[in-house]
Amino acid sequence: MGCEYSTAYTSPFSKSSSHPAVSGCPSGPKNEKFKVAGFSAVALGKKKTAPAPRGEYGTVVSITGLADDETNVSERFYSIGLGGKGIIEGRDNDTFGVGYYHIDLSDKLGNVISDRFGDSDGIEIFYNIEVTPSIHITPDFQIINPSNESIDTAYVAGMRVKIDF
Repeated sequence: MGCEYSTAYTSPFSKSSSHPAVSGCPSGPKNEKFKVAGFSAVALGKKKTAPAPRGEYGTVVSITGLADDETNVSERFYSIGLGGKGIIEGRDNDTFGVGYYHIDLSDKLGNVISDRFGDSDGIEIFYNIEVTPSIHITPDFQIINPSNESIDTAYVAGMRVKIDF
């Protein structure tokens, strides 16, 4: 977890661009600007007989950020993901993941930005197949709702092949 604040921080949309940030997270006067970010990861459990050192059923990961909407383009950011390995019997080295994110844009950006852009979110899911220890194939699917409101939601399917020599 971390944050920074500054009494002299000015908006990136103002004429001044000074940024004497101070590390730490004290509570201060109302005119101080801030941003806070946090990360967490939680293992869901261990297999009784793990074929690899990381024998978790899965891991939940989350990242959250908050910022002063008068000095930052993004006011809030949230993401959460779930990943793991070996969920199919006999496929102990396959891995999977699913994740979601959401970004809240500041409502203090002015009409030029606010009229064209909004919040953004997306989801991704993948399954990594170990064909051999040196060959992995990963199908992937993403849904992306862009912040540019004139662009439609994107549906993206992909495939990666990784070969280790």
